[in-house]
Order: sequence, then C-alpha cells, then structure tokens
Amino acid sequence: MSKNNDITIWGAEAKLMKGTRFNEIIDELVALRNKKNVDYATNDDPNGNFKRVAMMAAPLLNPAIPENLRPTVIAIIYELKQTDGVIEMISKNKVGKAESILDKFNDKAVYSVIERMCYEEANE
Repeated sequence: MSKNNDITIWGAEAKLMKGTRFNEIIDELVALRNKKNVDYATNDDPNGNFKRVAMMAAPLLNPAIPENLRPTVIAIIYELKQTDGVIEMISKNKVGKAESILDKFNDKAVYSVIERMCYEEANE
C-alpha cells in the first residue's frame, strides 16, 4: 500500500462501503490474482515473471527505459494486450469463448496494480 495513504478499503472506513459492488469486484480481483499468481511467481518474488520477461525483451525495449523500470513497462504491455482485446470485443460486438469481456476488465485491473507494485519496487 502507498506510504502516503492512511485510508484503506479494509480499515475502519470500509464500513461505509461494505456490501457495495466495488468491494465485491475488489474481492474478485484479489481471488483472481491469487489464483493466477501461483503459475507465474515464486514465493520470494511475486513479480518475478515480469522481471524475467523484461530481461528477455530488453533488446526490443526502448533503450531510454531504465533497467529498473523495465518490469513495469512489461506489465503495462500485458495490460495493453487486454485493452486491445476489450476494444476488439466492443467494436465487433464479440463474445469471448475463452475469456469474457469481464475477465479482460479484471485482468486489466490486476495488471494495473502489478504495474504500480513494480514501479514502487523500482523506486525504493
């Protein structure tokens, strides 16, 4: 959590939001992240997959991107892939067979948090 934020949705203030659709979605996102993370991360580095891909993709990335921020950029690219999928589904009125548009929205939200985590780690 941000060091500048004293308010959390899980703290005392959460009583104001209890039972809202926002909280339900946040709970879904936490469950999704926990479910998928076991396939990609290690116990000692939950965002290790983004670091590994950043190392593999280094020759393809803009050299102006500092090495410590490359995992953040990889997470952004992963989110952009989901964004492209959402736009494609909306513009062509498509229904996903493997993933629904809601699945893609959830993935985008989780990637956004991962982007922030990678960025914060790079700037510690």
